[in-house]
Amino acid sequence: MTFLRFEPFSIKSYWQSLIQHPLGQGNKNRLSRLQVLMATTSLRRTKEKSLIGLPPKIVGTCYADLSAEERQIYDHMEGEAKGLVQNLINSGSLMHNYSTVLSIILRLTQLYDDASLYPPELRSLNTLTSIEDVTDKSELLQKPIAILQDGEDLRF
Repeated sequence: MTFLRFEPFSIKSYWQSLIQHPLGQGNKNRLSRLQVLMATTSLRRTKEKSLIGLPPKIVGTCYADLSAEERQIYDHMEGEAKGLVQNLINSGSLMHNYSTVLSIILRLTQLYDDASLYPPELRSLNTLTSIEDVTDKSELLQKPIAILQDGEDLRF
């Protein structure tokens, strides 16, 4: 409810006292209140009955002229991206690195649109796959966990 800014339910202490704790104690009355709350704040859609009709998908290709310098930078980055994606395919980890592939596409799109959107210090895609494993560094996770547990800090 926090992201909906639906007060008082977006305030963690109210949510806990009005919904969470009574439900945990088996209060059937609170279950019906939760159902009413969910019915008023959410939309139910099915495949047969969508909320709105979407227009048909249109796929188009746009071409743009790049300067010689922009073309050189783009070609270099495109080659690096192809190599990186091919390595992911060869290692069988492409689907585990889906967000990395989307980041590569985003960076190439930014570079294509305007080279200033992609500063020179970021022009290496190798940093996208060199994410450090933090499972042995639990202290790095303590602050975000504390923020998430204290829902009051999440209010907008």
